[in-house]
Amino acid sequence: CSGCHNTGSFGEPQVSWNIATTMGGTNITKYLPGETYFVTVNVSAPVGAPAAYGFQSVFLKTTDNTQAGMLSGFDANSQGSPNGDRTYAEHNKRTPSGTWDFQWKAPDAGSGDVRIYSVGNSVNSMSGNQGDSGSTMSTTINLMEAALPVTLTSIEARTEKNDVILDWETSEEDNVSHFEVERSSNTVEVFVPIGRVAATGFT
Repeated sequence: CSGCHNTGSFGEPQVSWNIATTMGGTNITKYLPGETYFVTVNVSAPVGAPAAYGFQSVFLKTTDNTQAGMLSGFDANSQGSPNGDRTYAEHNKRTPSGTWDFQWKAPDAGSGDVRIYSVGNSVNSMSGNQGDSGSTMSTTINLMEAALPVTLTSIEARTEKNDVILDWETSEEDNVSHFEVERSSNTVEVFVPIGRVAATGFT
């Protein structure tokens, strides 16, 4: 950002995060594969009084620097911007609050740790980049991949008249209370819960 926004006196933009299972919840340090998290990004200035702020972030696997998971649920002031094999979360309009909300679906199991790179702008909103301050380096956050509490050994679905019978077997259930059964009425990843099955525990 400082390549363009580099003549301001607002200081190095400060980028902070909240990534949680609920909006505004407790920050996670580990992610569960496939889980969707609520993300809030905040950019502030250490000095002065900027008129507005901007940001850009990317979620990458630490193993190969490829995209980690999927971004969605952007608020009115943010968007996902594809660039090659990556999608960046960024502002689509500057905002005086310096806060943006969106969602992140964590990558599949076995993806490894995820590193989030973020930069910010503190701007004077004078229709140019003169007098603005941009990040000279990324703020980074590391999220470790958490082990799933269930080891699935088999799963089978079959039709019986007008029903679908779903059978599954686990070899380990560590601190699991139940399974949530979901279904999709289309061929894309939009699933809704239809029931719960109690876990047997530790078997």
